[in-house]
Amino acid sequence: RRVLFRSHGIKKAGETVFAVLEWIEGQTLLELLEERSQPLPESQALEIVLQVAEALAHLGAAGLVHRDVKPGNVMLTPRGEVKLIDLGFCAPAGEQAAADSATGTAEYLAPEQAVGGGAADLRSDVYSLGATLFQLTIGRLPFEPGEDDDVLRQHVMERLSSPELKGRGHSAHLRYFIEKMMAKDADLRYQSWEELLEDMRARDLEPDVISFNSAISACERAGQWQVALTLFADIAARGLTPTVISFSAAISACEKGGQWQRALR
Repeated sequence: RRVLFRSHGIKKAGETVFAVLEWIEGQTLLELLEERSQPLPESQALEIVLQVAEALAHLGAAGLVHRDVKPGNVMLTPRGEVKLIDLGFCAPAGEQAAADSATGTAEYLAPEQAVGGGAADLRSDVYSLGATLFQLTIGRLPFEPGEDDDVLRQHVMERLSSPELKGRGHSAHLRYFIEKMMAKDADLRYQSWEELLEDMRARDLEPDVISFNSAISACERAGQWQVALTLFADIAARGLTPTVISFSAAISACEKGGQWQRALR
């Protein structure tokens, strides 16, 4: 499916140079949220983010990074098609930004970009897409809006906190996706679009399958044992029989988190 908008080339009229782009009927996700005055259903939000990730993977295959992923740059057509737009900040992977500038929109900017001088990196787009997923499902920005400098400081210094995300209305999978995508350390996020897409597409499989993948990843990366335990608990709550290997991963997560008594139980 074609998720990127279509370009019809560059034209010139007199001294004016302009791009001819596809006309897209519909509205941006930001306009949709403002119109609804409430979050999107989790399943719809995850499907939208999956399609945006496919578009970003297409850019990545061409060696490009979008650098301004946000609800205002994603359109939804009346037929339910998702279109990623606005490549104004797009740059070759690895291109260095000026030391005193942050490229993108403050409310969705990854910490390494917020401090200025960051190189174009797909993992920064992963963070911005995670912030987009947060807004789509929770109905607000991850950090309090305000002056750009204050918002950027929060992305760098403040821990992501959302009581709504831990509520009964959202799955453990959603929480895992957001926390992994919005990790402060870029090395703890998804390292490729293929890795993210694999997890996203697996969300409709038996929960023990995706929890196995997630638990292993959580155990391997910086002691994210709490997420692994959350996913394992989700399996138990559904009355499913976990696979032996996912059970072992949960035990490992308990041990790495120092929760020895829980591991013994």
